[in-house]
Amino acid sequence: MQGYLISAHEHEAHHVFDIWYRNTSAIAPNVITGDMHSVNKANFAILHWFGLRFEPRSPIWKSS
Repeated sequence: MQGYLISAHEHEAHHVFDIWYRNTSAIAPNVITGDMHSVNKANFAILHWFGLRFEPRSPIWKSS
C-alpha cells in the first residue's frame, strides 16, 4: 500500500484522494476509510466518481 506522512498541522481530508490516486502497489483498494478528519463533501464526490466507496469511521454517540 502507498502512504505518506501528514504533518500534525495538516487536515487529513485534503490528502485522501491523493494517497489513493498515487498508489503504485499491486493492491487496488475499492473502499477507503478514515476517521472524522477525513470527511468532506469533495472526498465523497471524487471517490464516488472514480468508483470507490468512502466509508469514514464515525463514533457512535450514546445519549446519557
